[in-house]
Amino acid sequence: ILISYATKLICSNGGSMDYRELHRLVTHYFNDSDSVLLKVLRNKTRFVVAHGKKEQASGDRLSPTSKIFAKTSLRMCKIYPNGSCDNCRALHLCKYFVYQNCMYDNGRCTCRNSHELNSDHNSPLLRYHHLQDLEQTELFQLLMQNDVSLLPEDTHKHTHTPSTH
Repeated sequence: ILISYATKLICSNGGSMDYRELHRLVTHYFNDSDSVLLKVLRNKTRFVVAHGKKEQASGDRLSPTSKIFAKTSLRMCKIYPNGSCDNCRALHLCKYFVYQNCMYDNGRCTCRNSHELNSDHNSPLLRYHHLQDLEQTELFQLLMQNDVSLLPEDTHKHTHTPSTH
Protein backbone atom coordinates (compact mmCIF):
# COMPACT_ATOMS: atom_id res chain seq x y z
CA ILE A 1 0.00 0.00 0.00
CA LEU A 2 2.82 2.40 0.87
CA ILE A 3 4.51 1.98 -2.53
CA SER A 4 1.24 2.84 -4.31
CA TYR A 5 0.62 5.79 -2.00
CA ALA A 6 4.14 7.17 -2.56
CA THR A 7 3.77 6.76 -6.33
CA LYS A 8 0.41 8.55 -6.26
CA LEU A 9 1.82 11.43 -4.19
CA ILE A 10 4.81 11.88 -6.48
CA CYS A 11 2.72 11.73 -9.66
CA SER A 12 0.19 14.21 -8.27
CA ASN A 13 3.09 16.57 -7.56
CA GLY A 14 4.43 16.73 -11.10
CA GLY A 15 6.35 13.44 -11.11
CA SER A 16 8.96 14.28 -8.48
CA MET A 17 9.18 15.43 -4.87
CA ASP A 18 11.81 16.37 -2.34
CA TYR A 19 12.36 13.55 0.12
CA ARG A 20 11.53 15.90 3.02
CA GLU A 21 8.00 16.57 1.71
CA LEU A 22 7.36 12.98 0.65
CA HIS A 23 8.55 11.74 4.05
CA ARG A 24 6.31 14.25 5.86
CA LEU A 25 3.20 13.24 3.91
CA VAL A 26 3.85 9.50 4.10
CA THR A 27 4.63 9.45 7.83
CA HIS A 28 1.52 11.55 8.47
CA TYR A 29 -0.62 8.91 6.73
CA PHE A 30 1.24 5.75 7.82
CA ASN A 31 2.45 5.23 11.38
CA ASP A 32 6.03 4.00 11.94
CA SER A 33 6.80 4.15 8.24
CA ASP A 34 10.26 5.80 8.25
CA SER A 35 12.34 2.67 7.64
CA VAL A 36 9.65 1.17 5.40
CA LEU A 37 9.64 4.30 3.21
CA LEU A 38 13.41 4.10 2.78
CA LYS A 39 13.10 0.45 1.79
CA VAL A 40 10.31 1.28 -0.68
CA LEU A 41 12.34 4.09 -2.27
CA ARG A 42 15.21 1.65 -2.89
CA ASN A 43 12.95 -0.22 -5.32
CA LYS A 44 14.70 0.83 -8.53
CA THR A 45 11.84 -0.40 -10.70
CA ARG A 46 9.48 2.14 -9.10
CA PHE A 47 11.63 5.10 -8.01
CA VAL A 48 14.75 7.05 -8.90
CA VAL A 49 16.56 9.01 -6.19
CA ALA A 50 18.68 12.03 -7.12
CA HIS A 51 20.71 12.57 -3.98
CA GLY A 52 20.57 16.00 -2.39
CA LYS A 53 23.38 18.29 -1.31
CA LYS A 54 23.49 17.53 2.41
CA GLU A 55 23.84 13.77 2.59
CA GLN A 56 23.82 12.47 6.13
CA ALA A 57 26.67 10.31 7.42
CA SER A 58 24.45 7.26 7.74
CA GLY A 59 23.95 5.29 4.53
CA ASP A 60 20.44 4.41 5.71
CA ARG A 61 19.09 7.93 5.34
CA LEU A 62 18.38 10.24 2.45
CA SER A 63 19.09 13.93 2.45
CA PRO A 64 15.93 16.00 2.93
CA THR A 65 16.77 17.68 -0.39
CA SER A 66 17.05 14.41 -2.32
CA LYS A 67 14.65 14.41 -5.27
CA ILE A 68 12.44 11.32 -5.67
CA PHE A 69 11.05 10.47 -9.12
CA ALA A 70 8.31 7.94 -9.84
CA LYS A 71 9.18 5.28 -12.38
CA THR A 72 7.38 2.55 -14.35
CA SER A 73 8.26 0.00 -17.00
CA LEU A 74 4.78 0.29 -18.53
CA ARG A 75 4.90 1.77 -22.02
CA MET A 76 2.61 2.75 -24.87
CA CYS A 77 2.29 0.20 -27.69
CA LYS A 78 4.26 1.29 -30.75
CA ILE A 79 2.22 -0.92 -33.12
CA TYR A 80 -1.30 0.03 -31.94
CA PRO A 81 -3.55 0.91 -33.81
CA ASN A 82 -1.69 0.24 -37.06
CA GLY A 83 -1.20 -3.49 -36.70
CA SER A 84 -1.76 -6.65 -34.78
CA CYS A 85 0.13 -7.07 -31.54
CA ASP A 86 -0.90 -10.36 -29.96
CA ASN A 87 -0.03 -10.75 -26.27
CA CYS A 88 0.94 -7.08 -26.15
CA ARG A 89 2.20 -5.89 -22.74
CA ALA A 90 1.91 -2.18 -23.57
CA LEU A 91 -0.97 0.27 -23.31
CA HIS A 92 -3.29 0.79 -26.26
CA LEU A 93 -4.07 4.50 -25.99
CA CYS A 94 -4.13 7.58 -28.15
CA LYS A 95 -0.88 9.42 -27.39
CA TYR A 96 -2.67 12.76 -27.82
CA PHE A 97 -5.15 11.63 -25.18
CA VAL A 98 -2.16 11.07 -22.88
CA TYR A 99 -0.96 14.60 -23.77
CA GLN A 100 -4.52 15.71 -22.95
CA ASN A 101 -4.91 17.47 -26.28
CA CYS A 102 -6.56 14.98 -28.64
CA MET A 103 -8.48 17.02 -31.20
CA TYR A 104 -11.11 14.28 -31.36
CA ASP A 105 -11.81 14.42 -27.62
CA ASN A 106 -14.49 17.08 -28.06
CA GLY A 107 -17.47 14.78 -28.58
CA ARG A 108 -18.14 15.83 -32.18
CA CYS A 109 -15.76 13.35 -33.82
CA THR A 110 -14.51 9.98 -32.67
CA CYS A 111 -10.81 9.25 -32.34
CA ARG A 112 -9.71 5.98 -33.95
CA ASN A 113 -7.37 5.36 -31.00
CA SER A 114 -8.51 4.28 -27.58
CA HIS A 115 -9.21 6.76 -24.80
CA GLU A 116 -10.20 3.94 -22.42
CA LEU A 117 -7.91 3.21 -19.48
CA ASN A 118 -10.33 0.55 -18.27
CA SER A 119 -10.51 -1.37 -21.55
CA ASP A 120 -10.16 -5.16 -21.58
CA HIS A 121 -6.59 -4.66 -22.79
CA ASN A 122 -5.40 -1.74 -20.62
CA SER A 123 -6.99 -2.52 -17.26
CA PRO A 124 -5.04 -5.76 -16.59
CA LEU A 125 -1.80 -3.99 -17.50
CA LEU A 126 -2.49 -1.19 -15.03
CA ARG A 127 -3.21 -3.77 -12.32
CA TYR A 128 -0.08 -5.78 -13.17
CA HIS A 129 2.04 -2.63 -12.78
CA HIS A 130 0.12 -1.57 -9.62
CA LEU A 131 -1.03 1.66 -11.28
CA GLN A 132 -4.78 1.07 -11.23
CA ASP A 133 -5.34 3.51 -8.36
CA LEU A 134 -3.73 6.48 -10.09
CA GLU A 135 -5.95 9.25 -11.37
CA GLN A 136 -5.79 9.77 -15.12
CA THR A 137 -3.57 12.87 -14.85
CA GLU A 138 -1.23 11.08 -12.43
CA LEU A 139 -0.88 8.11 -14.77
CA PHE A 140 -0.26 10.37 -17.75
CA GLN A 141 2.43 12.26 -15.80
CA LEU A 142 4.14 8.95 -15.00
CA LEU A 143 3.94 7.73 -18.60
CA MET A 144 5.24 10.99 -20.07
CA GLN A 145 8.31 11.02 -17.86
CA ASN A 146 9.13 7.34 -18.49
CA ASP A 147 8.15 6.49 -22.07
CA VAL A 148 10.48 7.99 -24.67
CA SER A 149 7.87 7.39 -27.39
CA LEU A 150 5.77 10.11 -25.74
CA LEU A 151 8.46 12.74 -26.19
CA PRO A 152 7.66 15.33 -28.85
CA GLU A 153 8.87 14.16 -32.28
CA ASP A 154 11.75 16.67 -32.53
CA THR A 155 12.98 15.83 -29.03
CA HIS A 156 12.69 12.11 -29.73
CA LYS A 157 14.78 12.42 -32.93
CA HIS A 158 17.37 14.60 -31.21
CA THR A 159 17.62 12.21 -28.27
CA HIS A 160 18.13 9.12 -30.41
CA THR A 161 19.98 10.41 -33.46
CA PRO A 162 23.79 10.23 -33.36
CA SER A 163 25.43 13.62 -33.33
CA THR A 164 26.89 14.86 -36.61
CA HIS A 165 29.39 17.13 -34.85
